[in-house]
Amino acid sequence: MQIEKITRNYRYQDAVNELALEAFPPEEYLAPSEMIAMSEKGELDFWALLDEGEFIGFMTILVHKSMAYLFFLAIVPEHRKEGYG
Repeated sequence: MQIEKITRNYRYQDAVNELALEAFPPEEYLAPSEMIAMSEKGELDFWALLDEGEFIGFMTILVHKSMAYLFFLAIVPEHRKEGYG
């Protein structure tokens, strides 16, 4: 598995947006554009997850000193239940 930083011009931006809408209920949804803005401010890390170059999901991590909190983890539906979580 590989990770890539998600930025404003990320190559799989459409897939990230679609997955965020599909994976989270409205009360938990945070737009990827907002996560990117938070990442640019250093408030969190926003990573794409790839397997052999294929986009399979994303995660956001809040880091504070020696602690990391997995804020969001989303896997595309066709790759769920394959051990990525």
